[in-house]
Order: sequence, then structure tokens, then C-alpha cells
Amino acid sequence: MSIMYPLPAPSSHRPEKGRFYQWLYDRGIRPNHISLARLGLVPIVILLIGLSGSIWITTLAVVVFLVAALTDRWDGELARRSGQISESGKFLDTLIDKSLIIGTLTAIAYFHYPGDFRWWLAASLVAVPEIVSMLLRSWIKWRRPAVDLAAQWWGKVKMVAQIVLVASLIVINAGDIGVFILWVTVAATVIADIATIGRLLQEYRRS
Repeated sequence: MSIMYPLPAPSSHRPEKGRFYQWLYDRGIRPNHISLARLGLVPIVILLIGLSGSIWITTLAVVVFLVAALTDRWDGELARRSGQISESGKFLDTLIDKSLIIGTLTAIAYFHYPGDFRWWLAASLVAVPEIVSMLLRSWIKWRRPAVDLAAQWWGKVKMVAQIVLVASLIVINAGDIGVFILWVTVAATVIADIATIGRLLQEYRRS
């Protein structure tokens, strides 16, 4: 999971490894710039889904969605390499990730299936555990700063699955195939978030 950080940071320094990250740093691009750019892409994805009436707009929506999702790694790597990590940044970056997924699913439901209960139910089943896990993580970190709440493998697998599945739903959201992909997305999210919430509560009790 990548990270968004305050600028300037007293401990910041030019990345020692990674030409790409050195190139970004030398041009004044910092982790929070990348994160804010990703945040700005979320409403653009939603707008494009609302306007989608041709293959070109739909394709553009998928491209913008993937750019917003896949550049998630850049700000985190740049932050780690330049020593600009902060807990508030981690929270904000997680918020961006979840806003992208939840916002995209909600946009599909609103613009293409406003009267279909299945889509609204699915969007809710994705949103609720995502928000609960994010708030619980933040609350535990506030109460127990020393607790290690690093993302586990299932959380990373869930994020990859969400990116692939939601990108597919932007293109294929009609008929049985779309509904199948939708509920696979729900299942992947709920299972991973239940595991995450269980681990967070376990770590809190241990602390």
C-alpha cells in the first residue's frame, strides 16, 4: 500500500536507488503530489462512466481508472526511498484507494442500473466492510501507535482483484457476465476485509 506524506519533511532526502524515483524527486515531484493527482482522477473516472455512450469514452474511463489504481505504488515507493513516511499519509492514501473502488462501483450502479437493487446492494456490501476496516485500523493506530498494522497478503490480493474486476465492470456491466463479475468483486472484498478486521482486533487485544 502506498503512502501520502506532508511536504516538506525534515528527513527527506534524494532516493539513493531507482532511477525513476530519482528522476521524479529531482523534478520536484513528491509523494503527496502523486497522491493528490490520483485523488483528482477519481471524479474523472466517475464523470466518464456517466458520459459513456461510445467505446472511446468507455475505453478512456478504463484507462484513467487503471492509471489511478496502478500508480498507487509510485507515491509509496518514492516516500520510502526519500524518507517521507507519515501515518496521516497512509490513511489518506488508503482513503484514495477505497474512494476509487467504491466511487467507480457506485457510478456504474447510478448511471447504468439506477433501478437494479442487485447493483446497489453489491456496492453497499463492498463499501461497508472497506470503510469499517479503514476506520478500525486508524482508531487502533491512534490508541496503540506501536502496533504493527502492515497490510497482509490477502489485503494485497484483494486490491489486485478489485482493480481487475472493477476495470472489467466498466466495460462489461450488462447481463449475467456483469452480474457474475460484480458478485465476485463483492466476495473478494468481504472475505479479505473480514480477515483484516479479525486481525486488527487480535492485534489490538495483544497490545
